Amino acid sequence: MKTIVALDKKYSKLDKKIYNSVVGIAIYQKNLKIFSTIGSGLLFKFKNDFYLVTNKHVVDNLNTFYVAFHDADFIDESRQIFVNLKDYSTFKRFYHKTSEVDICIFKISKYVFHNKSLDLIQIENFALTVQEMESLNFYETREVVVLGHPISVSSGYGLHPIVRTGSISQVSYMYSRNFKHKHFLIDAFAYPGNSGGPVIGIVEKIVDDKLVYENCIIGIVQSVVMYNNINTGLSSVIAFEHVLEAIQQLNN
Repeated sequence: MKTIVALDKKYSKLDKKIYNSVVGIAIYQKNLKIFSTIGSGLLFKFKNDFYLVTNKHVVDNLNTFYVAFHDADFIDESRQIFVNLKDYSTFKRFYHKTSEVDICIFKISKYVFHNKSLDLIQIENFALTVQEMESLNFYETREVVVLGHPISVSSGYGLHPIVRTGSISQVSYMYSRNFKHKHFLIDAFAYPGNSGGPVIGIVEKIVDDKLVYENCIIGIVQSVVMYNNINTGLSSVIAFEHVLEAIQQLNN
């Protein structure tokens, strides 16, 4: 379930491995001759298998796209994967069986990562169910970190996740009522391209008289909350429990 992360001057409260596991979902725009990120995702292992999770709406109409790793420049092929969904031997696409749940899972052949240096996370060490979120007091005002690729970055800069901080703004209903589709709201700006990126809950602890941080993956960004065509600064998040459900549905 969780992991303890020592205070790091470079990444502070954020685990470097989580940061490096956030990928960009990109397409090549032939007319402009540039790559553009259209969404975000998280690469991880569950038990012995490799997966990519993003939103269904990000990839639903795509047959081909690029998965761009941390620090990709779209020139170095070792930092990206071209995905052709007609090749079932490499990427297999699955949706959560409940159509209202905006989650898409790709099961990935281990051979895809040959000669590619990645910091994949073992998801069992980080992911929380809704019940575990409640037991750890993930209520309103709890600090969160949002990662993703809301801005398309060309090859000159490298593709680094954009990190935003915020807090949970509405979640109590998810614990007190039997909601079939579990989601919650955070007070953190998201923009087109953030969809599919992870939301990290932060737990502060004192271990051996040192301040350390526990990183818990609690959700996947689903959408911006708009009002009269204005970004309210609130974002809707799908509880990560639905990702775990989708994997279970896939393997049953």
